[in-house]
Amino acid sequence: MTDLGERFSALREVITEAGERAAEYFQSPEMFSVDGGRKPAEEDVTTSADREIEALIISRLGSRFPGDQFLGEETGGTQVGSKDQLWIIDPIDGTRNFARGESFFCVSIAFIEGGLVSLGAIYHPASRDLFIARRGHGATLNDRPMRVKDPLSVENAVLGNDIHPDAIAESEEVRERLEAAGAEQPILGAGALAMAHVAAGRLDGYWNLAIASWDVAAALLLVREAGGYATSFRTWGDLYKRQGVLVCGPTLKATLLAVTGLPH
Repeated sequence: MTDLGERFSALREVITEAGERAAEYFQSPEMFSVDGGRKPAEEDVTTSADREIEALIISRLGSRFPGDQFLGEETGGTQVGSKDQLWIIDPIDGTRNFARGESFFCVSIAFIEGGLVSLGAIYHPASRDLFIARRGHGATLNDRPMRVKDPLSVENAVLGNDIHPDAIAESEEVRERLEAAGAEQPILGAGALAMAHVAAGRLDGYWNLAIASWDVAAALLLVREAGGYATSFRTWGDLYKRQGVLVCGPTLKATLLAVTGLPH
């Protein structure tokens, strides 16, 4: 097994450096360009900042842990052979927000060992909030323990949501059912950061019917370690395949699984 303590320290350092670099770009938009990049969906956008930050993360972690594998949203990273000693990176989750000058975006990094997400961190450059977790050791926000909120019902719950073009019709049906039940559903544009806010008790839940592994890997661990419910990412076997995800407090679990139709 690997030294998770050493990797946890490295994760904290590297994601903070990457997040501060993202903040520099955000404050000086003339420093980056927007283009189509190498994203799997034509509707997605990327920027030169995404690619530069991903390269920075891989360089920093790769130099410290030369035997580790990497999966990055932008470049693909190294060839992923197994799911052992694998870093999953989203250099800027919420690229559309970032490119439009909206501050709801983040950097997300997770480490998988033995098929399990063992480390996860999300950094929000605008607030300098660091959400971080180690499996079995809890989750913190700026070094203070996080706990999910657990409302008694969906009525008046605030449930973040984003709709991917692969699941527009199904997502609209779910939104209508939840709206009828009294839930508020802001579309936030950065799933990883929204799920980190669930872990921190700032949102009651988040759902998305078609989301990628780099958007959820760190966030699922954060929510579980903060005492919340998080669906399993059903297979790490195809890391490029979008799947549905739900995170929330334990009391809302049964209702939201039924309404969204997502598997346990």
